[in-house]
Amino acid sequence: MDIFKKNKILISIVVILTVLNIASLITLWLMNYRDFHHRLGLPQIPPQELMQKFLNNELNLSDKQSDFFRKSGNLHFTRVRNILDSIHEDKKQMFDELFKEHPDTLKIRGLISNIGRKQAEIERVTFNNFLIMKNKCNAVQQLKFKLIFREMLDLIDPSKRLPGPHPPSQLPDRPYHP
Repeated sequence: MDIFKKNKILISIVVILTVLNIASLITLWLMNYRDFHHRLGLPQIPPQELMQKFLNNELNLSDKQSDFFRKSGNLHFTRVRNILDSIHEDKKQMFDELFKEHPDTLKIRGLISNIGRKQAEIERVTFNNFLIMKNKCNAVQQLKFKLIFREMLDLIDPSKRLPGPHPPSQLPDRPYHP
């Protein structure tokens, strides 16, 4: 191999590694955006305020609608936060049980079922909140509201995520006792 070919290969490798490093740094920055903002002393806008501003702009809400959406959104975030806190407690119990010398898989399955019910409750609370909000909109706003939701659903569409292994959960139906 001649010297020019070697240099071309080395330059290509350096360029590829540089691009990968930049991509890694951007990923880390995006993953830690909140912490990054906090460390710089920049104001953090709560998610409900961001949503409120976004809906005000996109739907051109009246003052009365905006006030209703704000109150409804705050109530919704409080309800969801309480459910998420409860889910977190269930997960702590589940992992405490998991790391016992003889974990009770029936108890773990029960906690998993509780978590599932609570996740379903989040979906119900969210659906009801958006239904009430939709009903406060006029026909033009409802159409825009629908388009916003379509875009949000497209953003979280699992079929557009990167493929990866998704092993099934296979806990036995009885407590584990060796």
